[in-house]
Parts: sequence; structure tokens; C-alpha cells
Amino acid sequence: MPMSLAPKFAIVLLLAASALLYCQSDVNSAYDVLLLKAQEARSRSDYATAASAYQQAVMLRPEIPELWANLGLMQDQLSDYSGALKSFSVAHRLKPALYVPCLFLGLEYLHLHGSEKAIPFLTTAQRMNPQDGEPSLALGRAYVTLRDYSAAVTAYRAALTIHPNDSSAWFGIGIAYLGQVESDARAVSSHDPESGFAKADLAESLTSQSRYNQAIDAYKAVLDSPQMPPCMHSELGFVYLRQGNTALAASEFAAQEHENPSCNLSLLGMANMRLRQGVTEDACQLIRQAWNRDHGFVLIHGAMLIVGLSDTQQSSFAATANSCADSAPDAAELAARIASLFHSSSPMLSPAATAPQKARKAMQAPASKVAEEAFRSGHYGECAASLRHEIPSLNSSSQLLLAQCAYLTGDYDLAWQATEAWKRKSQLSEASLYWSVRTEEKLASDALSQAEQLDPSSERTHLLLGDMYRLRKIYDKAEQEYSQATKIAPQDFAALYGLAKTQASDSQMETALSTANRALALNPGDPDVNLLMGEIEVASHNFAAAEPFLNKSLNVKAQKLPHVHALLSQVYEDLGLIPEAIEQLKMALSIDLDGSLHYRLARMYFSLGDKAAGSQALAQTKALEQQQHNRAKIALEDPAGINEDILTRQE
Repeated sequence: MPMSLAPKFAIVLLLAASALLYCQSDVNSAYDVLLLKAQEARSRSDYATAASAYQQAVMLRPEIPELWANLGLMQDQLSDYSGALKSFSVAHRLKPALYVPCLFLGLEYLHLHGSEKAIPFLTTAQRMNPQDGEPSLALGRAYVTLRDYSAAVTAYRAALTIHPNDSSAWFGIGIAYLGQVESDARAVSSHDPESGFAKADLAESLTSQSRYNQAIDAYKAVLDSPQMPPCMHSELGFVYLRQGNTALAASEFAAQEHENPSCNLSLLGMANMRLRQGVTEDACQLIRQAWNRDHGFVLIHGAMLIVGLSDTQQSSFAATANSCADSAPDAAELAARIASLFHSSSPMLSPAATAPQKARKAMQAPASKVAEEAFRSGHYGECAASLRHEIPSLNSSSQLLLAQCAYLTGDYDLAWQATEAWKRKSQLSEASLYWSVRTEEKLASDALSQAEQLDPSSERTHLLLGDMYRLRKIYDKAEQEYSQATKIAPQDFAALYGLAKTQASDSQMETALSTANRALALNPGDPDVNLLMGEIEVASHNFAAAEPFLNKSLNVKAQKLPHVHALLSQVYEDLGLIPEAIEQLKMALSIDLDGSLHYRLARMYFSLGDKAAGSQALAQTKALEQQQHNRAKIALEDPAGINEDILTRQE
């Protein structure tokens, strides 16, 4: 278990000693001997002997709850969770006010996959001893298994309030935020996939995957939408800068200034272009202008200043870091941020949660009006500061404005509070889901990075970061994290599988095959790694070699089974077994979103001379092509399942 039991032992043993003194006159020598034997065994970590002694002691004195609690603790240490559950249940029934039985009843139910039963006990334990972070940690795990991610975040936040440097709590809250990302991203894609916000989600994801041509098309589709997030012209401008197309980038930044001159991202974009041209002082003036509007935005998004710059251009900019900050308020902080762009350490991520003088002086006006004016002028920190203390009483539009402003100034925790308050009050909207997803992604990444810094030798954090990057298709970072996990734990099956999956997704088939074989050697019967082996062999056109692996993967999770049948159909088609290929493909049609599988089916029917069936499949192909749209930002396989698997690894 992740927790230290020493304090719990001390509490229960003191209570047991108190009960012992109270009835000392009635205690026989056999009972004394058993207690002494149990305590001596416990002191040398001989939990089996201690459990045996306590088991005999409770037979002599079954009315003493502390004895039952001590027996439960020993059984827990021996991983006898069913036995521990029975012992703690007796202790709790005899004396409900005892803290340890209440806590451990929750923990034992959690071990035995009874999260719903665990929660009442853990909640009571949290209330009984608010200075102990263990109930909150366990509540977080329980809520994640139930996929109540908002409640899990709240529980982990409570644990971090008590122990801010607990890597397990940071790890757990990172999982919870990822669960929220998955849930909200699915809602974005299903709620209205043609909305400007859903399209912006897709465009940003494509950019993060370096799929710039597709991202450009997606951003153009966003700009044709009636409603969209702010700064979309500037976002598109930076995609052009990544491609080196400064003329089109300049056009987008100019369009942004014309339509919404308060967008601070356009200032950073124009500064980037001045740095490319060698006009450093003009660039510095634009940077100072953005800084004067909102410190937090520049702290968070400062890396955009050097997107696509050559080494020479970056060196020239680095030499001006101090002078660029001259005459700016908080000049040292700005200079430090600029300097941080040229070092390998992580960029400064401290949010600008301060409330500038302008916001405080204007408080005579309604907070919502102050916030709207501040947002329109690019002062996101002022906007957030004017609303942050009124979250529960704000109407839904003001809560959404607060989420947007807090996000843009880098106060992600405040943005999350605002989006959660909005969810409790209002129906889903594309805008709220968009800001929820963006905020949760940032919080997840920051939490997992914090866990990694606190416990750099833990492979679990690298593993989860790898999963996160892989699911977002950022394969270079995913491979780095999985590789780090395999260095720490060379025989970790999950890390090897994740690494092989990433390499295959990144078209590194030979390397992926080698890595997958290492994973397969550790767990030859695992259906997922057999499926991966089959995928790699099919992609390499080694169809005969793929067949045995795919047959071994037929007991994968139900949602993956159609994919197995689709691959088997390719194998049988290549082997000339067309009827068998058709039967396999028919079992895969549920995952055909773009008509490609129906097209293959039509082609095979035509090859057998079955024109009627071929024509019917071809008609379905055309219908699916017309219905196709970009439904999701992230190709999620089953991240909630991944979260639960990794959660189990930390217990």
C-alpha cells in the first residue's frame, strides 16, 4: 500500500493498551502472552505471526474493538483484504468512533473493487481526521474508478492541501484531469461537430501533431464559422510561421488586428516576425505592449516568440533579453521569461493571478462589466480578478467569461473552478466544453510534470505521460517518456507495449516490431500486444505472419474486436480466401466511419460476380462518405481504461 502504517499502529495500539489497563484485573496470562507476541512480531515486520497472535487474542476478548483493528492491520499488510475487511467491520460495529477501522474499511473495499461501498467510509474518515491526507487520496482513486472525475479532482485537491509535495496525489489528480479531458473531448465531438469550437479543437490538435497542412484547412473552416474562440487568425498565423510562410502569416496577424486588436497573441506573432527581420527594438516594443496588457499571457505563451526562428535569430534575441524588458513593469520577471526561452529547463508557468490597479479601482462598476471591458482590451488578468471571488453567484455567461480569461492569463486552477461551476449550472455548450478541454489538458500536463519532478525515478509517471502524448498523437514526446520508463524498469510490460505502439503509429515498423517482441516475451498471451504484432505485420504486408497473432487477439476488449476482424479480412483477401475475407469484413463494418470498409466489401463481392451485393455495399460507401466529418480531436482508444490500469499500479 502507498501509505505508511506506523502512525495508524500507534493510534490503535495506544487504544488497545488503554482498554487493557482498564480491565487489567480480568486479563489472564495467555492473553498477555498473545499481546506481547503480536507486538514483538509486528516490531520486526513479521506480520503473519502477529496476525496469528491477534487472531487468537480476539477469540479470548472479542469485545475489544482495538484488537480487531490490529488484526485487520496485520491482514492488510499480508494482502488478505477479505480477512481485513471482516476484522475492520467488527471493530467498526463495536466502536464506530474509531478512525482506523473506518479508514481501512474504505481502503479494503477499494482493493476489492467496491468503490461505491468504499466512498461512505472514506468520506466519514476524511471528516473524522481532516489532517490526514490518506482518506482524500483513496477517495480520489475511488472516484476515478467510477469515472466521476470532477469528484476525484476535488478529493485530490484536498489531499494536496494537506501534503502539497505528495507525488501520489499529483499523479492521481493528473489521471483525474485526463479522465475529464476524455469525457469532455467526446462531448465536444458529439455535441456539434460542425461548430467553430469543435473545429478549433481539431485544428489545435493537428497543430500539436505537426500536421500543418491539415491544420491550415481546419483553421480556415473555423474562420468560416459564425462563432469561434478568440485569436483564430493569430493561431493560423503561427501555423504559417511554422511552415516558414511569413507572407501569409503577416496577412493573418493583420486580419486579427483588424477584427480584434485586443488579441495578445497577434502581438507576439508580429514580434516574432520583427525578430525574423532583425528589427529587434520593434519586436521588444510589441512584447512590452503585450506584457503591459497581461503578464500571465506572456509568461504562458512566451515560447511563441521564437517559433521557427533560426539559431542566429534566436541568439540575437537572447542578447537583448534585459534591454527588451527595460521600462516595463516587473522588468526582471519579463527579462527572466525571455531568457528562459533559450535554456533547456521548463518555461516559467507561474500564472499572473494578480489584480492590477485598474481592476481594483473599477470595482464600483458591476463585476461583469469590468470583466467584459478588461477582456475586450486584452487585460485577461484584470478580467479574471474582477470575477474570481464571485464564482457561485455568477450567471453562466460570466462564469464562461471567467474561465476564458483565467485560461488566457495562465490561472488554470481558477479556469477549472469556473468551468466546473458552469457545468453544475447550465446545459452543455460548445464554448464551455472547449475551454474545459483546454484547461484540463493544461492541468493534467502540469500535474504529471509535478509528479515526475517529485518522484523522477518512478516509471509510472513516465508511462502515463507517454499514454497522454500517444493519445494526442505527439509521438516524439510519447517515445521519450516510454523510453525513460523502460530505462527505469526494463521488464515493464506496459512501458514496452506503449513504446511499441507509439513507434508503430509513427511508422517506425522495424523498431516497433523489435520492441513489441520484447513485450510479447514478457506476456505471450496478452491480446493487445498480439493485436499490435498483427497490425505491424499487416502494415509490412507480411499477411501470413500476421494471422496467428490476430487469432490470439480475438479476446481483446469488445470495442477493439471489429478492428481485429478488419485486419483478418486483409489477411484472407491476400491469401485469396475471398469468402472468408468477406465474413471477417462484415464483422468489422460497425467501425466504418468513412466508407472505406464498405468499398473493400463491394470490391470483393464484384470479384465473386455478386453484383447485387456489391452495388448495395457501394451505395453504403457513398452514404458514409457524405456523413463523414471530423468527430473527435483525439483518437482515444480507451483512456479511461488506461487510467484505471495505471491507478492499480500505484497501490
